[in-house]
Amino acid sequence: MYKRDGVWWACIRYGGKKIQKSLETTDKKLTQIIEAKIRTEIVEGEYYERPLGETKTFKDMMEKFMKEHAPKRTISMQNSYFASLKHLTPYFGSFKLSAITPKMISDYKVLRYGEGAKPSSIQTY
Repeated sequence: MYKRDGVWWACIRYGGKKIQKSLETTDKKLTQIIEAKIRTEIVEGEYYERPLGETKTFKDMMEKFMKEHAPKRTISMQNSYFASLKHLTPYFGSFKLSAITPKMISDYKVLRYGEGAKPSSIQTY
């Protein structure tokens, strides 16, 4: 176990594989319980890590992105991210990442063109 940005992470090796994931808590005691549960599930063959896109929505990931990644960028880049998300989040926000298809992205572009957005603005998103 280790802490990154105040949140506990587990790093478990089993059967030649490495499982590294955020336990999404700042409580060390809870972290130990969660890690023990994961280890038990691994040994019993019941641990299956779901791809991130199956559990997180576009909005969830963009909030995480803006919290963890954006602050490391320039103010102008952060403003650019905010401007993009102002349009993207209402359209894609409630969808699981794995549910967003190329057709949905194409439909979004058509919608934005219809709203009068310039091609350079749409391609930037």
